[in-house]
Amino acid sequence: MILPVTVYAVRLGRAHLGRRIIASMEDQTLVLAAPRTGKSGWVADRIIDHPGAAVTTTTRTDLFENTAPLRSQHGMLRVFNPEGIGGLLSTFRWNPLQGCEQPAVALQRAASFTAATESKGLHDMAFWIGKASSVLASLLHAAALEGLTMSDVYQWAHGIENSVPEQILSAHPAAAQGWLGPLREIRKPGRTADSIRMTVTRALAWLADPAVAAATSPGPGEGFDVADFVSGRNTLYMIGTGREEAPIAPLFRAFAEYVHAGAAFIGSLQPHGRLDPPMLMALDEVTQICPVPLPLWMADSAGKGILIVAVCHGRAQLEARWDNAGARAIWDTAGIKVILGGVSDPDTLDRLSRLCGEIALRTHARTLGDDGRRARTVTYQPVRVLPPELLRTLPDWRALVLRTNLSPVVVRLRMAWRRRDYERARRIGVLSRPPISVADDELAARRIARRQPPPPDWRAAKDTPPLPPPSGEDPPRRPRRPWDPPTPEEGT
Repeated sequence: MILPVTVYAVRLGRAHLGRRIIASMEDQTLVLAAPRTGKSGWVADRIIDHPGAAVTTTTRTDLFENTAPLRSQHGMLRVFNPEGIGGLLSTFRWNPLQGCEQPAVALQRAASFTAATESKGLHDMAFWIGKASSVLASLLHAAALEGLTMSDVYQWAHGIENSVPEQILSAHPAAAQGWLGPLREIRKPGRTADSIRMTVTRALAWLADPAVAAATSPGPGEGFDVADFVSGRNTLYMIGTGREEAPIAPLFRAFAEYVHAGAAFIGSLQPHGRLDPPMLMALDEVTQICPVPLPLWMADSAGKGILIVAVCHGRAQLEARWDNAGARAIWDTAGIKVILGGVSDPDTLDRLSRLCGEIALRTHARTLGDDGRRARTVTYQPVRVLPPELLRTLPDWRALVLRTNLSPVVVRLRMAWRRRDYERARRIGVLSRPPISVADDELAARRIARRQPPPPDWRAAKDTPPLPPPSGEDPPRRPRRPWDPPTPEEGT
């Protein structure tokens, strides 16, 4: 049996003369593209072809609309959209307190929340985030031991009944030892305690939205099972509002790290010590809504069977989120770099141009000597293979691809809507939102929407025959045209 190439490799596009460009599936990918240049269409094509589970992050519903109809034919669709962007409903709820009875899980979960917080107004940001992480870990651990919710943690962080977590950690037999210190530290007056409390409350700011808070309180059968998800060709869509200092970012980072850690652990139990087929994490707008530890993930996730496709608008976004060292680490560990046209940063364009190398351009010249004889000279001048100004003006859906130690190539990317199976599904009417399971309250909302009267069908007017003219009147006639045949009254 001959397997399709996308089972073990990645199809990047077509180069000159229509040659297919294929890369190894184990390479991590970094995509640099200006807005509205087609990056989402290419990422959607990669998601459709992926043979294993796939996780996507986006600020719109376009990735869902372009991939869900075809991905739903092979596995489950899971949607995490707490803000209800695009009218798309979430299919599950996730409790961040899950597993926080264990101190190690509570520490990791708290670090995920606080690390995604923008604290530009504070000095020594790493110090304050570390302090806030210790406090939040104690709160999460106390709430998990008593079976409480994130709403209780939110109230404790704002000083409401803040003595309850101390009582739980003091009296509960399973409470970790020595976790009362951070809670007592923030109860002391002073600027240090105020700064720690401010960092904690900013990490939990997403709980102020009732709809988002409800997404973290699952009922029976509404949770998310990582083991079940990675066992098939399933797809998870994480959709959130993309804006500066997005409140949803800490929740999305914590959930993404939960999925990543669970998938890595499940892969470690398999015969080869990794997920097979691998899990794809297509992180669109990664710097805004899901600021995961990308430098670390890009370095070691491939060995665990987890592939990363990070999409951003330029190096400036990477440096703003992970500073200069983190941005360089991401750049160095990306085995495949895809750069679309429209990038306008001179430093980035010059760096890419130098990476493409130089060639010796041969030029011919004819000269006239002093003795009247003509001479022909040949000179070699070094020129860049891809000048910066040419890279900036790449046509639509064209991209420069750099892969490890291979020569650079400009490819024509294939958008998801240019696929044959996509066109086939569109012709037969499959490209509508596939049915997905939702909670009971969301099903009730859909039933209410169905009770509304349907809009008038504009096609019905074409099928309705025209009304007959009133009695005693001739039907109206159109003006006569020169090429019309003569009427019986006019004769031949």
